[in-house]
Amino acid sequence: MKTKALLFNSLLVTSLGLSAGSVFAQSGQAATQDEAKAKGRQNLVVEELLVTAERREQSIQKIASAVSLIGGDTIRDSEVRNAGDVIRFVPNMSADTTDGHGRPKFYIRGIGLSDASIWNINPIGTYNDDVYIWNASTVGFPTFDLERVEVLRGPQGTLWGKNTTGGAIHFISKKPTFDPDGYLKASYGNYNESLLEGAIGGALIEDKLAGRLSLFTQSSDRYVQNPLNPGTEDWRDSAGRLQLLSTFSDDFSANLNIHFRDFSGPVLSNGNRNNLTQTRFKVPSAVDRDDQLDQLGGSLTLKKEFASGINLTSVTAVEDFEREQFGGDAVPYESTRTHSRFTVDQFSQEVRLTSSDDQQLTWILGAYLFNGTLESEAQTGVIPGSLNASGATKAISYKTSNYESEAESYALFGNVSYQFTEKFKLAVGLRGTSDTSKVDLRARSANAGFTFGNVNQWWVADNIQGAFRTTAVQDEEKTWEAFTYDITPGYDVTDNFRVYFRHAKGYNGGNFNAAAEQQNLVQVIEPEYLKSYEAGFKSEWFDSQVIFNLATFYYDYTDIQQKATTLDDNNQQILTFINAGGGYSRGLEAELTWLPIDNLTVQFNLGYNNTKFTDFQESPTNNVRGNWFNRVPRVISNIQLSYQIPLRSGASIVLDTDWAYRSKSYFNATNQIDRALIEDPYTIGNVSVGYNSPSGKYTVRAYSANVTDEIYRNTSLITGMYSHGSPRTYGVSASVKFF
Repeated sequence: MKTKALLFNSLLVTSLGLSAGSVFAQSGQAATQDEAKAKGRQNLVVEELLVTAERREQSIQKIASAVSLIGGDTIRDSEVRNAGDVIRFVPNMSADTTDGHGRPKFYIRGIGLSDASIWNINPIGTYNDDVYIWNASTVGFPTFDLERVEVLRGPQGTLWGKNTTGGAIHFISKKPTFDPDGYLKASYGNYNESLLEGAIGGALIEDKLAGRLSLFTQSSDRYVQNPLNPGTEDWRDSAGRLQLLSTFSDDFSANLNIHFRDFSGPVLSNGNRNNLTQTRFKVPSAVDRDDQLDQLGGSLTLKKEFASGINLTSVTAVEDFEREQFGGDAVPYESTRTHSRFTVDQFSQEVRLTSSDDQQLTWILGAYLFNGTLESEAQTGVIPGSLNASGATKAISYKTSNYESEAESYALFGNVSYQFTEKFKLAVGLRGTSDTSKVDLRARSANAGFTFGNVNQWWVADNIQGAFRTTAVQDEEKTWEAFTYDITPGYDVTDNFRVYFRHAKGYNGGNFNAAAEQQNLVQVIEPEYLKSYEAGFKSEWFDSQVIFNLATFYYDYTDIQQKATTLDDNNQQILTFINAGGGYSRGLEAELTWLPIDNLTVQFNLGYNNTKFTDFQESPTNNVRGNWFNRVPRVISNIQLSYQIPLRSGASIVLDTDWAYRSKSYFNATNQIDRALIEDPYTIGNVSVGYNSPSGKYTVRAYSANVTDEIYRNTSLITGMYSHGSPRTYGVSASVKFF
């Protein structure tokens, strides 16, 4: 306890010494350009931001919890292309990925997805327009025509539901209005990268029906090319969203959202430490990677306001997702090939009743239903003529695994907030959840003496000529029940300085080790739980020209769902997913938004993490207690500067830059000695210069991402496979607003 107190006090003093910190992620907080012009940049203040993090519209500075917001204009102007890129604006957040646009491994305050296998559930909940996105492979979508992104740090088990042990990310699209609105943006950069996005919307039937159509397409050469594959390898990503808003009356509306995505990649290509002929941009590989992804979904949101001020919200949604991938060992000789194909279908229904805001007692009541199905097949093969690293011939082999996983969830939840005095407020939330998971798994291996009937379709089991043996089987159903809660007192010291404390319990549902290829790896993965203790304050200084927020936290993490790894005879990674006994994460976040002079906005955040496993029996003979959580830097910091130079014509030049620092981190939770599995500290910077026309209708911008061409890795595995982050990119973009 003395150590914790010393840590808390020393970090508090250090943070206060930063001068005054606050909400770096709130890029949209600076007053808009039009407002700035109208005021002649005099008496400029940081604009108040409204969020729906607590399921009702509130000022972000008055919410008693750590919330970040990235505005839609910031996303578009900062060349944020993909969901994983939002980490540029959020403290204590990371999002490593092995394929660029596929499945970012979101981490918040040291809590995240330790393995990106398709059957794993991320403890960071991802939401699109109030709809929970179940599977980790479905959250790497492009970011276009968004109103804002809200990032909630800490367990959100009451209002946001299951699988939010570490936090929640909410992507909110721009909704239809009855006023005409639209834009078009085009960009072109190195690697033949091209992007075109736009939206158009307005009234279809005056005061009755409005619509908005948003489209996005992006393509580029791959950063890493395979010289053994003729031609230039590339990738593309296309998406669209159609929304229809119907106002049946002044107090009853419906919004229909239909969206799709079509991706062909990958963006990033793996290297292999055993491939001595590779370079950063060329990886000779006898087997080329291929990644095809299709997604289609829809939601219907109904809103009804009663005369009493009570609001009823219903969100009904379906999502359908399909992905197929081919890969191999990333070596210049035939070695081992892989193939996987899976589909994800989900249905969800949420109903919420919300009291009016202007009462001493406010409340939210709700119910939630979810059903999801994942069907998968995966194959690993060694075809004739394959070699190992020494050049010796490998024996042919073939493995195939099929499984179907189904998840059902039911929940009731509520939150009550009472304003005891003008300064003191207490909020209490409770959620009861019942989860049922089913798995039907069968793993098989071809017996010795088999042959490939058609080596060009080696992955098709029906083409295998020979007998199979079953190596793993599981047909099981399991139900878990959990109560999660949060207790949050808040006190307004002054109108511009508010303190709060938050105690919450989070829960990530149970699962099965669906990747088991051996019977001894077949097992049930029990739910994990997290109890958080958070204290902080939010403040405004110097007539709201400075906003400084600070939060400290301690997490008691038990039954941690964690990956343990080993290798088979073909040097292929075998995933063993288990429950580690426990661990903790503790740290601090300081955030600053500062308007030091006219036309200059400074935004800064600093995150500190201290994580440790207190009990992790990763094998019968080895407990790695004391190890750091994998993929969690001790220090995460971001800074953003924006300076606007007004011109006599009324136009302006805008200079923007943002920089992100990440300290050392470990890719593996059990092996933290091998240098190949450790990422050294690195810093990434982005710069841009833009021209805004006098009317604000036209914008031209030149930009560069990773301007210093920093070399860093997104992942590194014990198999030798690894992936570099994106190199330096640059280009120009132009946009026009239609109305």
